[in-house]
Amino acid sequence: MAVCPPEVRGVRAVSKRKNRPKRGELVTDDMSMRDKASALGISTGQMYRWMRLSQIPRDEFEARLARQTEKWANGGARVTTESILRGAPVPARGRVERALGLIRAMTDSELIEFLPRLSALLETRR
Repeated sequence: MAVCPPEVRGVRAVSKRKNRPKRGELVTDDMSMRDKASALGISTGQMYRWMRLSQIPRDEFEARLARQTEKWANGGARVTTESILRGAPVPARGRVERALGLIRAMTDSELIEFLPRLSALLETRR
């Protein structure tokens, strides 16, 4: 049986939990997204939904808002962040997803020009 040295006995274990900022604290650029959400008093999920909202062009956002408001006025579901985001592009996370997003955005002529280069690149990696 291991015995604790006398200087350790009676000392409480130090918590490894990070102290998150309290609601209303100043948000700084060096904070993690989780800390920023905590300082704003919102969940990280809500923060990411708001970030997706900010990526929708203004004209499209206003058109979506008008459609949802009209549906609500006619007895439909209420206007929510999710109802506005429905159908909005999801931001890419990794390199592969970003590449796929770029490929999807290409016109037919750009894609025809790009595919042989992509094929050659993939052949060199084998």
